[in-house]
Amino acid sequence: MSMDREAVWFLGGHEDWVGTDNMRRQRCQEHYLEK
Repeated sequence: MSMDREAVWFLGGHEDWVGTDNMRRQRCQEHYLEK
């Protein structure tokens, strides 16, 4: 997933992206895809 790398700056950190908070990750993912 190339979007994984770009999401790092969007979420402010890679840890947030791979965090255990799936709901938060999914919400960020959907918001990122909407852009």
